[in-house]
Amino acid sequence: RGWSALVTQNILHDRELVRTLARLKCHVLFAGLESLDHEMLRRYNKTQNMSRRYSVIEDIAYAESLGIAICYGYLFDYRHQTAAEMERQILAIAQNPLMPMPVYLSVVAPLAGTASFWDDLRLGQLAPKLRLRDLDGETICHSRLADSRESIVAFIEKMFRRPWTVVARFGILVKTLRRIVRAGSLNPIRWYIIASANFHCFIWSSETPSQARSSVAGDD
Repeated sequence: RGWSALVTQNILHDRELVRTLARLKCHVLFAGLESLDHEMLRRYNKTQNMSRRYSVIEDIAYAESLGIAICYGYLFDYRHQTAAEMERQILAIAQNPLMPMPVYLSVVAPLAGTASFWDDLRLGQLAPKLRLRDLDGETICHSRLADSRESIVAFIEKMFRRPWTVVARFGILVKTLRRIVRAGSLNPIRWYIIASANFHCFIWSSETPSQARSSVAGDD
């Protein structure tokens, strides 16, 4: 009755392939979008996300006009992005009627065993007392930050545990209804997929909003 797939972002550029996927009842594509910050993509060598011939926003809008919901995770890099810059990025997504909200959010984490982990360790850029449990994508794991620690922590606290203080839920409701209309489908399963993806960050953050956290490696 329907299926989904994980794809790299550049797959969305191939309009003929996207049309074929829609014809074959693809309901969801989870794309490795990562970030709309080209400088960050360049630092991570995400070349498949950096084409200047295509607009990822237009690619997403095209796929969704065929009834394929696009999901993705979004990554913040507090080593190079200030709290204000990170907030501007998520607000730009929220205010763009063509862009779905990220299914999940994450800050950079030095994944143990990777080349970047050993580079960060060698250069003394890992936070003191860093533990494996801190590599959860919601904790500051580095010692060198683009902004004050207090500002970064305040943004993480709001965005990961109280996102409605950054992005208004009513605006996301309007965005969701527009996406459903644009999909042109009478299938309630597609409606559910679009709505649940747009509100996922609000749902997951509502589970433990009162639990005190420092969001700094080695502290909690």
